[in-house]
Amino acid sequence: MGLVGTKRWTSVSLKVLRTQVNGGMERSDDKVWANMLNLTHEYHGQAVNWYAVVRGDTGLAAAVYQWIDGHQIEPLYLMTVLETLQDESPLVIALKYGGGDPLTDRLPPEQTLYFSAPAQVSLAEVLHQLRTRMVVYFEGNTTGLLHYYHPQVASYFFTLAAAEETSGWLGLCCSAMVYRQQLSEPPGWVEVGDGHSEADPDVWVMQPGQAQALARLSEDKTIAAWAQQSDIREIDWLCQHQVTRFCDNHNIQAAPLQNQLRLWAQQNQFYLDTFQPEEQFLALQPEQKIAQLEQRVARGL
Repeated sequence: MGLVGTKRWTSVSLKVLRTQVNGGMERSDDKVWANMLNLTHEYHGQAVNWYAVVRGDTGLAAAVYQWIDGHQIEPLYLMTVLETLQDESPLVIALKYGGGDPLTDRLPPEQTLYFSAPAQVSLAEVLHQLRTRMVVYFEGNTTGLLHYYHPQVASYFFTLAAAEETSGWLGLCCSAMVYRQQLSEPPGWVEVGDGHSEADPDVWVMQPGQAQALARLSEDKTIAAWAQQSDIREIDWLCQHQVTRFCDNHNIQAAPLQNQLRLWAQQNQFYLDTFQPEEQFLALQPEQKIAQLEQRVARGL
């Protein structure tokens, strides 16, 4: 893909990506099921097999090995830079019966992802594609590890990025079934991918929409932590996402000031996207900007 060289290793899912996130990132072309897992048997007339990727760092692995019945299974970390951490590795399981495998009834949705691939594709080929996708290039031509197999990371990365970005990332895989665990959205199964399969051996370059999706994950965690510390029982997510954008756009970086603005906006149900600042407002210091906002609302302006 034209990018070479490794400057440092880092964890993309944990990195705070300073990317402006637009509101309304929900993808209308995704299929959503509230509770039911429904794995398609074919795409575009082509039969597919399904593969479960089960989180391995929660103590579930021992139970999975008891549940399987003649299934092909292999740790994802095998033959990767994380090979020494096999005890924490996600497990990749080739499901039976074209996805109608009773094993899926036992696998916890919150800890499991599903990928489909054409029936003629082998488990070894699917593993190679999934292992290749553990490594990405992101901003600054830096190589990083992408923990897409962490279900909460997946629920942001796959469902909030642009559809064409997700389909390209899937490569050999036709689709993915993700249990949405976004802090600001209700849970439910979401199917992503266009059903086509094309092997891609290259290291993936992080796309803008994918970076925004990971930024939203970091943002939501920050908001949730603030709400817990501030004893906010019900978060106005639209309001709080607008606070994040306002702080980014107006250089309000200090955490105490951001928290002050979050609490004020939440309590006053003030949606900052509606605020049209005057030129003199832009020249104020961050604490002065917040004070002026509070004064305007207090005066009913």
